Amino acid sequence: PTVGELRARFPKVADAVVQAGGAARTGRWIDTALERVASVVTVRRTGADVKGTTPDAIVARAEAKLSAGDLKAALGELDALSDAPKAAAADWIGEAKARLAADGALASLQHHVIGEIAQGGGSEK
Repeated sequence: PTVGELRARFPKVADAVVQAGGAARTGRWIDTALERVASVVTVRRTGADVKGTTPDAIVARAEAKLSAGDLKAALGELDALSDAPKAAAADWIGEAKARLAADGALASLQHHVIGEIAQGGGSEK
């Protein structure tokens, strides 16, 4: 997928990460009620300045970096996710890493071709 497609799909991924990192089940009625509400509505913070190591803080920073066009930095933020939240983002992370690899390969190829042309290796003799 393109970076634009990854960016467009990220809000759903972020919601899934926040839900996966929800509070532990205690069996108390209030926790059960909050869990039911959270299954319908996901509230999460946004912005690059969100502090902390909670899943919602991590995805807030990742989303801000992605919106700024920095896919590599967004992935760097997501590396800090723990088990269940990271699993919720695993497909998106895999696709984003593939995008970065493809972009890197293309840049390398372009650099090589430009170097060949500059040295006269691209002309027929």
